[in-house]
Amino acid sequence: MEVNVSRSQSVSKSRSLMKVASKGLAGAAALLVAVNVHAGALYGLSDNGNLYRVDSATGAASFVSTVGGVSLTGLSFLGGVLYATDIFQGNNLFGRIDIATGVFTGINNQDGSINWHGLAGNEAAGVLYTIDINDNNKLKSVTPAGVVTTIGTGTGIQGRGMAYDDTNGVLYATGGNNGLYSVDVVTGLATLIGAMGIDAGNIGLDYDEEAGILFANDGSSSHSLYRVDVATGAATLVGANGVQQINGLAWQGDVPIPEPALISLLGIGLLGLRLSRRGR
Repeated sequence: MEVNVSRSQSVSKSRSLMKVASKGLAGAAALLVAVNVHAGALYGLSDNGNLYRVDSATGAASFVSTVGGVSLTGLSFLGGVLYATDIFQGNNLFGRIDIATGVFTGINNQDGSINWHGLAGNEAAGVLYTIDINDNNKLKSVTPAGVVTTIGTGTGIQGRGMAYDDTNGVLYATGGNNGLYSVDVVTGLATLIGAMGIDAGNIGLDYDEEAGILFANDGSSSHSLYRVDVATGAATLVGANGVQQINGLAWQGDVPIPEPALISLLGIGLLGLRLSRRGR
């Protein structure tokens, strides 16, 4: 009889623990659905080597860190990593930037070029694109490891601003006539979409896939953020940066961030399951 009572108590305890585990895991699952990911953000890099976060609703720029050694620069995220071109450290370099510290790590010397002004990341292909002004304005693909491949014989445009729309698979670039172009990533040929109506000589460009918005930042004249109509090329003012010469622009997509409540619930659930197994 004592054995039966002990077994009954053990089963009851095990069931109670399983309920706790189930509730903990269920709560965690609910939070996984309810908790929103960290909202995407625009980052800008200026001629004086400062990295900024740019408010996509107002255009205002907030200082993040100092990178240093910048001229006219390309900027783009790929796989959650921020890459940049024309960072001067003895040579003009392509490399990655640590957002938190501003530390730049060079990857290659841009095949000797000093004019990779635009940069755009293609997430599906795992490569970045630039237009090499010093090599007859040819389109180049660059891997995160720095391997460079030439595409075509020349785009006909300098591509000082570049952006890639991962949702629709379109590469955008700016031309010397202040026009917006699409660029074929297979042939390297550029096709005019239309005039932007803003100065494209010193410009940043990137695409927000979540909202379906192409952003441009004029670092020459107005020092302001714009939205660009991808059908016509026309730019509409968002607002002034409050700082000068932001000519690299990069959109960072939504990033999931675990919250303390979520981590706690997951811990309760896993602990409950472990104890319930012991109870059995």
